[in-house]
Amino acid sequence: MNYTDILTNLERRRNNILMGKVNCIPSPFPRFSVDFVGIEQGKLTIVSASTKVGKTQLTNFIYVYNTLFYAFANKDKVRLKIMYFNLEETEENITLRFISYLLYYFSKGKYRIGTKDLKSTRANRPLDENILTILKEEPYKSIMEFYNEVVEFRPERNPTGIKKAIESYCVEHGTVKRKKLDIVNKETGLTETVDAFDSYIPDDPDLYFIPIVDHLGLVTQESGLSLKGSMDLMSSYFVQLRNRYNISPVEVIQQAADMESNENVKMKRIRPTTQGLGDSKTVSRDCDLMLGLSSPYRFELPNYLGYDISKFRNHIRFMEIVINREGEQNSICPLYFDGKSNFFAELPLPNDPAIEKYYNTIAQLNLLKQKRKTLWQKLKNLFVIGGKHQTEQY
Repeated sequence: MNYTDILTNLERRRNNILMGKVNCIPSPFPRFSVDFVGIEQGKLTIVSASTKVGKTQLTNFIYVYNTLFYAFANKDKVRLKIMYFNLEETEENITLRFISYLLYYFSKGKYRIGTKDLKSTRANRPLDENILTILKEEPYKSIMEFYNEVVEFRPERNPTGIKKAIESYCVEHGTVKRKKLDIVNKETGLTETVDAFDSYIPDDPDLYFIPIVDHLGLVTQESGLSLKGSMDLMSSYFVQLRNRYNISPVEVIQQAADMESNENVKMKRIRPTTQGLGDSKTVSRDCDLMLGLSSPYRFELPNYLGYDISKFRNHIRFMEIVINREGEQNSICPLYFDGKSNFFAELPLPNDPAIEKYYNTIAQLNLLKQKRKTLWQKLKNLFVIGGKHQTEQY
């Protein structure tokens, strides 16, 4: 891209704002948007955390729920395509988690129903029929129709298959311009003229195409390559696809197990790092943005960065910008987290009186949990036959 092209692009982006359009899908965290402005076209992102901390939940919240809600409400400004390579979880589980989120979001916390209860897993807790009725009505119906329209779950598991699926979509929804290029054949040593990629013009310049691989450590190994080699290949493919087609890939990567060593805990090194990336550390060189997620409660820390972890317990997470090629790094955003409903919210500063709202919410949840536990114990005591509890059928 020459100087003239850059100026043309800058002018186009400026005009977008003047005409009421946008150059990014805004961040779901208002205060933190100074550092994490939102989802941009042509950016490669890594989301990383230790196992069971919530990296998939955070990825879905930011890159699926937030983007989907914004695109649904602003169809005149942006269009959305999410290609989900779900290497770890099933399509059903991911969709059920979204339904749990919708129930919590639209009811303002009244309906807090996890995926197990949605599926009536417990014999003593069938799903309320009223919930099924609600899910068939607005706004749930329209949102789920839009979800089915823009989110495509893909079966490919190896890097080359994933690359082909993404590139095929781009080619079908745009125009690729090619140019003649002289190259030296490595085998023959002779110069050959080939048709090479020159540029790409999308049919819809306002389309945000977000491929998600969750998680990168589960890609099928390419022939002749180790897991690390396959992960590096997938990352290099994403760089090429980003540069050619202006897409916004998201790689979910697990932190290595040794990042949770006793030594790291003693030193309070609990936040994800590039060196902590599991199976391949070098993929961090390719990304434009890396988000890390950590849980102080997991490490039994009573306080962290001014927040009372003994009160928040498992309902607090800290998101950090580990890498940012176009802005500040190491900025941290404290988040309220409800794993049951896959809900995140930016927390007030620890000395802000508004923090009490979250303490009260968590206290109510703990009280409800204790009441259910006590009730279940009473039910168990009612069904004792021959000195043994016979509660399975209940």
